[in-house]
Amino acid sequence: MTDGGLGVAFLAPFHNERFFFPWRPIAVSPIGISGFLGKRGMAILAAEFLWIWIPCLLLAALSLLWRHRT
Repeated sequence: MTDGGLGVAFLAPFHNERFFFPWRPIAVSPIGISGFLGKRGMAILAAEFLWIWIPCLLLAALSLLWRHRT
């Protein structure tokens, strides 16, 4: 779901075609710590938090609640 890279090789090694999601809300992360210290780096971290970390934390919390409930 990033806006860069070569895409995902779902059919590898049988086919070289790569795929992207039609909607890519996450900007590519800069390489190195210094790339995160500017305005662009903070925007990328905010997008990753919104689209990756929050859903993962919610899924983990729901999973723990489900296990505790059963």
